[in-house]
Amino acid sequence: MNQKEELVLKILSSVDVVQGKTKFVKILHLTCKLFEKNQKKSPFNFKPDRYGVNSPELEPLLQNLESQRIIKISKPLFSKRNDLSLINRNYDFGNEGVLAMGSKIQSLVQTINPYSAEEVIAISYYLFPETTTKSEIKPKINKKIIEMFSSLSSDFEESFEEKDVIEPISNEMRAMYPQFNDLDVRMNMMKSLGLKELPQIIPDIIDESSGLIVKENSFLKKYDFEKLLEDARRR
Repeated sequence: MNQKEELVLKILSSVDVVQGKTKFVKILHLTCKLFEKNQKKSPFNFKPDRYGVNSPELEPLLQNLESQRIIKISKPLFSKRNDLSLINRNYDFGNEGVLAMGSKIQSLVQTINPYSAEEVIAISYYLFPETTTKSEIKPKINKKIIEMFSSLSSDFEESFEEKDVIEPISNEMRAMYPQFNDLDVRMNMMKSLGLKELPQIIPDIIDESSGLIVKENSFLKKYDFEKLLEDARRR
C-alpha cells in the first residue's frame, strides 16, 4: 500500500471507530500537519470546502479501501453520518513515513477522537481559520468555538462586516505578541470567526511558545490539549 492508504489505516487502527467522514477529514488534516511539523511532506493535499478543510484525494481512496474490505464505512440507524472503522486491526504497516510517525499519530488520534464531530470541526476552525473561507457551517461552528474557547474574547457573537482596509501593524506591536507569531494571525482569526475586534491576549492564560490557551479553560484542562497537540499546532 502507498503512504496515503497506510496513513488512513494508521488513524483507524488507533481507535475503534471514527464517527463521521467530516470528523475523519479533520483528524486526517491534523495528522498531516503533524508530518509537516516534523519536517516531512504532508501525504495529502487539502483545500477549503463547504465544511472546512477537505482533501479531494480522500473519497476515492476510502471507496477503494472499502471495496477491498480493508475498512468498513457504515451508517448508524437514524443517522446521516458515515462511520469509519478498520476491519483487520492487525495490519502490518510497512511505509517508512507512517512507521516513523506512528506513536505520534496514535497519540494525536486517541486524543482528538473522543470529541464530537462538531467539537473536532471547531478545533480545526480555531487552529486553522484560513481553511474556513468556503465553509457553509461557520455560524454554527462559531457558536461551538465560543463554548469551547470562551476565554478568547467576550465579543464572539458580535456581527462583523468585511473591510478591505486594515490598519498596518507596527513592528513594536508584533514584538509584543510573539506567542501568535505576529498580529496577522490574530487578524486572520478575527475575520474568520466574525469578531468585531482582535481577540484579547491575557498573559496568564496564553502559552507563549504556541499561542494556545492552556489555563483557566476547562476544555483544555480536561485533556491537557496543549501538551498532546504540541506537534500539530500552527508553526
